[in-house]
Amino acid sequence: MDITEEIKSRVSMRDVLSEYGYQTHRGTNIYRCMYHFPDKKPSASIDKRNDRFHCFSCGVVKDIFDFVQDQEKCDFKTATKILDEKFGLGLLGNLTHKQKLELARRQKERERAKKEKQWWAEFERQTCIKIADRLKLWEQIATDCHLTRGEYRSGNWELADLYFHALKQHDFLSFLYDTLNCHENFTSNYTYFFGTNRQELLKRIAKGEIEI
Repeated sequence: MDITEEIKSRVSMRDVLSEYGYQTHRGTNIYRCMYHFPDKKPSASIDKRNDRFHCFSCGVVKDIFDFVQDQEKCDFKTATKILDEKFGLGLLGNLTHKQKLELARRQKERERAKKEKQWWAEFERQTCIKIADRLKLWEQIATDCHLTRGEYRSGNWELADLYFHALKQHDFLSFLYDTLNCHENFTSNYTYFFGTNRQELLKRIAKGEIEI
C-alpha cells in the first residue's frame, strides 16, 4: 500500500472537515458547501462509496488531499505532509519550520475568516428581524391612515402623503427582505436594483447607506 492509500485508510473525509472547522448540519450527513456562497440550504455530503466531499448544487467533488490543497493553498506533496502531521500518522518526515509557520498562519486566517463570517451572519439575522418589525410598523401606519371617502373629498392630503409613504416603505422593505433571504425570484436583484452583490449590500446597510 502506498503512502496516499495508507493516509486514506487512516483519515476520513469527515475527520478532515472537522479538523478545518466544518460540521454537519444539525447532526445529519449534510454540509454547507464552502465552495459556493451562500449555501442557504446545505447541499453537500460525503459520498460513502469513495469517501469524497460532493456538492449537489455546484457539482464540486473533493477527496481529502484535494480539500487540504484548497484550504492550505499548497501542492499535493505538502498536503500529504500536512495530513500526516495533523493526524499524527508518522508516515512522512516532519514539515519544515517554514511550512509549519505557513500552516499556523493559514489556520489563523481561517479562524479570523470564520469569526467574520459569523459576525455577518448574525448581522444579517438581526437586520431581517429589524426589517420585519419595520414592515409591521409601516403596515399599521398605512392601515391607520387609509382615507375615508369623506376625508378624500375634504382634501386631507397630509394624511394621504403619510399613507402613500407608508405603502412605499412597506413595498421597499418587503423587496429588501426577500432579496436578503434569497427567495428564488430575487437572487439576481442585488446588482440590478442595488448595484452590488449580497455581501456589499449588507455592508451598505451596516454603513447606513441603505436606510431601514
